[in-house]
Amino acid sequence: MNRFRRILDDVLFGTFGPTEVFGSKWIVLPPALAMILLVGVLFRQLALGLPVPTRPLPGEVAHGRNVMFAWNAAPEAAMQVQMGPVRSFNQVLYAKTTNPGVTHIRARGIFDAPGEYFWRVRAIHNGSPGRWTRPIKFRVE
Repeated sequence: MNRFRRILDDVLFGTFGPTEVFGSKWIVLPPALAMILLVGVLFRQLALGLPVPTRPLPGEVAHGRNVMFAWNAAPEAAMQVQMGPVRSFNQVLYAKTTNPGVTHIRARGIFDAPGEYFWRVRAIHNGSPGRWTRPIKFRVE
């Protein structure tokens, strides 16, 4: 029970990922528990004012050079989006700051080569940037 509580705390309040908690193995959760955990993660993101990335999701495959990026966020916040070939974002292929209320962008012509890429987004409230979301890995084919 103590291990389950630690995992639940990680999901709701910390940095959760199957590789951090379970090594390289994925776990299978009952649907009801999975839904509770998902709602908890979304609530945490929104409570902290973080946008919730919705497209592309981790591991998703995008086809072509024009890729749609989308997120849920507070309507009064502007967003800053970055995409790059490495998780650290020390090389950025694309960066854009949106107007308040914008919840998606289409990156046109920046993915010349098929491969794995990362993207992240953060809210800007009253000129102050918030925390970046975790880098999301996706594939372009």
